[in-house]
Amino acid sequence: MSKLALRLNSKFPLDKTQPIFMGIDVHKKTLSISLVHQNVLIGQFTIAYDTEALKNLLNRYTDFKIFSVYEAGFSGFHLHFFLESIKVHNIITPPNKMPTVIGDRVKTDKKDSRMLAVLLSKEMLKNIHIPDEDQLNNRLFLRTREQLKRKRVSIINQIKLLLLQFNIKEFKTGLRFSDLEKINSMPIAEEVKMNIQVQFKVLELITNQDRKST
Repeated sequence: MSKLALRLNSKFPLDKTQPIFMGIDVHKKTLSISLVHQNVLIGQFTIAYDTEALKNLLNRYTDFKIFSVYEAGFSGFHLHFFLESIKVHNIITPPNKMPTVIGDRVKTDKKDSRMLAVLLSKEMLKNIHIPDEDQLNNRLFLRTREQLKRKRVSIINQIKLLLLQFNIKEFKTGLRFSDLEKINSMPIAEEVKMNIQVQFKVLELITNQDRKST
């Protein structure tokens, strides 16, 4: 058996002077967790992806120093910040830097979390840079502003293309909200005008949101 494929021994006597290593396989609704202590797999659990459920599980080991790891992915940094807040020393590892085990082709949640815990205990994992919460919030703010700007340009282009179908070419540059009145007076179908009115409403919402964020 591979040195990484530890057998579960939930009755192994725990030594509070030695750390516990926790591997977490993250899914949208659940967390698959493996705990390794002194090179022994002492526990495997599947719990709801819920910080209270995780905290309740770790309350069993409050006297231990706990190190944890999960793979970078959709879950982002929320879980990391929670673990750090309850004094768990966490890292996030890039999946493409994970060591591979020859002959172990069948993947399961328990296997993945066990592998993470064992590799962490042997210091065989890389960790990604984790920005602080202020940096993340600034990054999100800038990304949202950029998305709003792109959406605004997209809506304006959609309106202009729609007008071109009726050979209306006078709006060659941008569109102003005052242009809606002019469009409403043009000889085009009421259904088309309604479509444009809705797009102007969305455009107004985006513009107002963008102004609030400046």
